[in-house]
Amino acid sequence: MKLILITLLLLFTDNAFSKSSYEKKIDQNRKEKTKSITPKEFFKDIKINSVGGHLGFVSPNDGDATVSFGVDVPLGSVTKYKVKLKSSLEYWSANSANADYSDFIVSAYGLYSFKRMSKYKISPYTGAGVSMHFYKSSVNTTVLASTVKVKSTSTNLGLDLVAGGIYDWRKKIDLFSEVKYRIVSDASQLSIVIGAIYKF
Repeated sequence: MKLILITLLLLFTDNAFSKSSYEKKIDQNRKEKTKSITPKEFFKDIKINSVGGHLGFVSPNDGDATVSFGVDVPLGSVTKYKVKLKSSLEYWSANSANADYSDFIVSAYGLYSFKRMSKYKISPYTGAGVSMHFYKSSVNTTVLASTVKVKSTSTNLGLDLVAGGIYDWRKKIDLFSEVKYRIVSDASQLSIVIGAIYKF
């Protein structure tokens, strides 16, 4: 009888300590997740180690669809939050019978990376950013039976929504494709681009 009681007591004690260790592990994981990131940790993986370019198809809300081209500069990542940073320069222009217009765009994005699809070597992502638009237009109008060009320029801040994917093509070259919708006063636009990134 005493042997049985001692055995049960030992089993109970072992379970109690095991549970305590498990709870300590959970508490430790919670602390790591809620631990605030320091500026040094935030910026440690932010660096320029690649550059690329892209071609795209742009459809402005107030104009005809046209072709765009640009330069892309990945800026590293904030590893703790699985967010990659990227900046880009882009230009497009379009012509119609009565108007010419163009947009030079400077953008910065934060992109959240999803789980890599290893079988297809594709890493999907989505994100958002801000863009500065330097918009120019030239419209032909008729004044007293004469055609006059009315030129205008504007600088507007926009909000960009992005979704895309990166394909591991070569050791130092990645291919990517993106769909972007830019919300900006007088120049909102849908853009589909394909491009390549060269890694130093």
